[in-house]
Amino acid sequence: MYSFKMMNKWLCFVLLLGCCCMGGEAFIVANPHMSFIAHLIRYPSEENIIVSPASFHDGLIHLLMGTRAASETEMMGVLQLNEEQLKEHLKGSVYNKTIYNSTMQMYNQLYVDRGLWLLDRYKLDIYKYFHTKVEHVDFESMDGTVEIINGWIAMKTKQKIKKMLGWVSPDSKMVLITAFEFHGEWAKPFDPNLTTKEPFKTPNRSPDGIVPTALVDMMHIREKFAHRYIDAICAHAIFLPYKHENLSMVVLLPRDSTGLYYIKRNIQDVDLQALEPTEPPVEIELGFPRFQIEYGSDLSNIIKTMGIRQIFFRGANFSGLTKQEGVWLHQFRHKVHILVDEGGYNASVVSASVELKNKPFAKRNTEEVERFTINHPFFFYIKDKKRIYVAGIVDRIPETIQ
Repeated sequence: MYSFKMMNKWLCFVLLLGCCCMGGEAFIVANPHMSFIAHLIRYPSEENIIVSPASFHDGLIHLLMGTRAASETEMMGVLQLNEEQLKEHLKGSVYNKTIYNSTMQMYNQLYVDRGLWLLDRYKLDIYKYFHTKVEHVDFESMDGTVEIINGWIAMKTKQKIKKMLGWVSPDSKMVLITAFEFHGEWAKPFDPNLTTKEPFKTPNRSPDGIVPTALVDMMHIREKFAHRYIDAICAHAIFLPYKHENLSMVVLLPRDSTGLYYIKRNIQDVDLQALEPTEPPVEIELGFPRFQIEYGSDLSNIIKTMGIRQIFFRGANFSGLTKQEGVWLHQFRHKVHILVDEGGYNASVVSASVELKNKPFAKRNTEEVERFTINHPFFFYIKDKKRIYVAGIVDRIPETIQ
């Protein structure tokens, strides 16, 4: 059996909300819950996609709190909120909770040009509900401002993301940055001594029908896990709990390497937040690839297709944020770093055989143990009973993880 030295014992996710450019170019990231996931995974892409629905949604709430009139009405409609629901959302903000302090941390920083005066009420509200701190900078001194912002990002992400911004337009007025780090230790950790090199199929077939593969680090465990099949997306779901009983990763594995098509097409028909097992946990021999992914993108067009458009134009009404006119949003940008590995070591864990099957689930006649091998593209998300914190598509995995 191949022995592999264990890397970090946690899953790490970092989301950066780029700047809200008011009157120039800058960056921000946002997300209106499940609608965002459905739009994002349908967007043409040949790479892995990782997002944080919870953080994106909170980023939009930052903006919503500063809008008024038609701009506010449009955002409230897309976010499916009324005034009472918004108040409840703010009261239940993850930033006010302490139950996940050891598992996830979120940091917010708002960089404001010295020429833009924010309303005191807005500054008080974003600190009250999101602990967002305001720092004044000089956007005309581009290099110095970029260095300040990237330095804060590197510090909060423990050097995982060192250069979020390459430049900031001197016409920019405000940059909102959010760093979200998630450390999820498996409730049932994998034994790193049972991690082996195995093939992972990619979604692209050659003209002669051959499915290319990459040799990846496949983790193994034999334990009781809950699972179910979802007809609407033609995929198996397996539920992997974290040590905190309310948090779990759900992996949706299509029947073959091209099956993500059905997930992308029909994901809106599945309530991911409410998705639960239909049967009690059973003993499973699980094979799950270790992976490390970095993803960054400008999501402006996706947000616009969801129906949030007015804030991108000069007619946007941000009078709840500042008395100054001519303020609008230019870009939504984010960058994500995620690492999934064995997540700890437990000598009592017995891992599965490394034999691969064409079907994700199979039974051995001798032991009646189901096998679930995640050896082709899949969708996953991390949730508790109220929010989806991380979601993404893993299309391909690099053969070597540094």
